[in-house]
Amino acid sequence: MTEIQPASRELVTLAGVMRPDWDEQALSDALIAAKQAGWSWLRTFNFTVRLMADEEAVPADLRRAAANPSERKPGTPPTPVWREARTAISARLAEHEDGAA
Repeated sequence: MTEIQPASRELVTLAGVMRPDWDEQALSDALIAAKQAGWSWLRTFNFTVRLMADEEAVPADLRRAAANPSERKPGTPPTPVWREARTAISARLAEHEDGAA
């Protein structure tokens, strides 16, 4: 079986077609930020595709998620990435509380 290979340029090209309102350089920068934060290619790809399908999302959402997915600046609407991070945190807290009882 062939190992999955990163395809950042192709993802940026696809985003340019699907989301012409997105700045391609901003997405490229966000992909680099995710890589520098230690994200795997598959994680980065999955988050980016979800963002592309969210009409309110922007490339900066990926950069923010890679920096700290559980934080959101006051006054900004929650993105799918933020919602997913909060759900994961809540689930971990619930597991911890169940284990402490």
